[in-house]
Order: sequence, then C-alpha cells, then structure tokens
Amino acid sequence: MERVPLTLGRAAGLLGIIICLVSAGVRASGAYWVAGVPASSLFNFGIASMVAGCFFLLLVATARPRRG
Repeated sequence: MERVPLTLGRAAGLLGIIICLVSAGVRASGAYWVAGVPASSLFNFGIASMVAGCFFLLLVATARPRRG
C-alpha cells in the first residue's frame, strides 16, 4: 500500500524540480512570463510541488514498521 504515496512523492518532487528549473531559466533570460503565467508564480508552484513530494515521502518513511 505504500507504493502509491512513494510514486506520488517521487513524481511530485521531479515535477517540482523541472518546473523550478524552467521558470528560473526563463527568468534568467530576461522574460517575466511563461505561456501567460508569471515566472515567479510558476517558481512558487514548483516549490509547492516539491513540498508535496517531501510530504508523501515522509509519509512512507514514517509508516514503515521498525525492525530490530
């Protein structure tokens, strides 16, 4: 059952990294907009996606039974 949150965490984190890199690259090139969306808002969405990924991965890490 931990497979779904693990996959969601990895996907959300990877998506967040890609979005942050794209928005930072666009902003570094001098543009303020990406497909009609402000680059700063896109960067914030990327950060939120990475935070959600961290939450799902933390959920998986704390749900595992301890051995020993």
